[in-house]
Amino acid sequence: MAFDWWDFLELADELHKGANQKSASKIPHREARLRTVVSRAYYAALKSISELLTDKHKFPEPPHASHHAIKQALEVHARNVPEYKQVLAKLTALQSARTFADYKSDPPKGTSLEDLAQLAIDDAMDLRPVVKKLHKKKA
Repeated sequence: MAFDWWDFLELADELHKGANQKSASKIPHREARLRTVVSRAYYAALKSISELLTDKHKFPEPPHASHHAIKQALEVHARNVPEYKQVLAKLTALQSARTFADYKSDPPKGTSLEDLAQLAIDDAMDLRPVVKKLHKKKA
């Protein structure tokens, strides 16, 4: 059976809940957990979208499906299917958050790491039913 990429989102949600317990300041590696939440939420969405594009639109399978190529394909399909525009917007927001989580030391100005993790979870959760619906939709 193929891996369900949305399982990364479930893991992210569990890590997020664990990092935000009442005694959160005592949780080991809390910042690493929150950064992992953002990254896993992004990859849950990215890989599920990549599968959608591969299955429905003969998009190249990984490793040829780069982040940039996936976003370009979404732009093309958004011209005919409005839901793809929503998917692209959420994926772009998730990618920005993931770039911070994986490569930057300090969160974007005016945003806490906790806020970024929550936004990533929310965006990916919003995307899941849309992507699943598009996957079931007849081409």
